[in-house]
Amino acid sequence: MSPQPFYACGHSGRELQRLEDQGAYFRGITRSFLQTAGITRGMQVLDIGCGTGDVTFLLAELVGPTGSVLGIDRAPEAIAAAAAHATSRGIDHVAFELGEVERLAPRPMDAVVGRFVLMHQASPARTLRAAAASAVRGGLLAVLESDISASVARVHSRPHSPTYDRINVWLAKVINAAGTHPDMGLRLRQTFVDAGLPPPTLWLQARVEGGRDAEIYHYISESIRSMLPTAERLGIAPLSPVDLDELERQLRDEVIASGGVLTSPLVVGAWCRLPQRSAHDDPLEAMK
Repeated sequence: MSPQPFYACGHSGRELQRLEDQGAYFRGITRSFLQTAGITRGMQVLDIGCGTGDVTFLLAELVGPTGSVLGIDRAPEAIAAAAAHATSRGIDHVAFELGEVERLAPRPMDAVVGRFVLMHQASPARTLRAAAASAVRGGLLAVLESDISASVARVHSRPHSPTYDRINVWLAKVINAAGTHPDMGLRLRQTFVDAGLPPPTLWLQARVEGGRDAEIYHYISESIRSMLPTAERLGIAPLSPVDLDELERQLRDEVIASGGVLTSPLVVGAWCRLPQRSAHDDPLEAMK
C-alpha cells in the first residue's frame, strides 16, 4: 500500500468525463439515498469531495431555489469543470470552492453529504468528523461509499463471469495499492463510531444489468482505463493483453452468451443526525 493515499483514477480530461458518466450511472441510487436520508427543500447543504458536481447538482434539485449547495474538492481541475457546468446551466443556488475537508472552516449547514470520498482518505474517521463540524445541531450527515471488495464470486455475476471476476480483483488490487479502501462501504458503521458520531442508519443498493445494452460494460472499462497509469506506476500488471475496447466486448459477449447479469459495485449509504444538545459554535461538543 502507498504510505500516503492518493486518487487512483487521476484527473485527466477523460477521467473528468468518466466522473460525469459515473454520476449518471449512479444517479438513481444517489437520489433515492439522499431522499431517504432526509434531504428536503430549503436546506443548506455541503457536498464534500464534489468532483465535477454531479451530486451537487442533484442536491440543488432536491433543495430547490430556496436552498443552497456548496461543493468542495481538492482537485482544481474538478472544481473548474463543476463551476463551468453551473454557469452553463444557469444554476445560481450552487457554489464551488477548492479545499480539503479537514482544513475547512466549520460553517452552519443543515446537511453534509459525500459520495465515494472516504475511501480515498488516510483516516476516514478523521475526515468524517471534520465534515460533521460543518453541520448544525441536529443536522444531517449522509455518505455513500462503494465496496469493491464485496464484488466476489456468487455476488458480482450470475452465472459466474470469469472476465468480470478478474476485473474486480484487479480494481481492488489497484485501489488498495494506492493506499485507499476498496472495502469502505461495509466499514461505514464502524467509521461513524470511530469518529465519535452516533451509529448511523445503513442502506445498501446496487445496479443489476444484463443484455447487449447494459451500461455497466462501458462504466467498468472506463474505470479500468483511468486506473491504468496508476497501476503501471505501482508495478501492477495490466489486466489483459487486449485493449480495453476488446475487453469491454469480451465482457459483454460473455454475459450475453450465458444469459446472465452483472451487479455493479455494492453501494452502501450511512446517515445520522448530530445531537440536538450540541453548542451552536461546536456542533460536536456532545460527542467529546
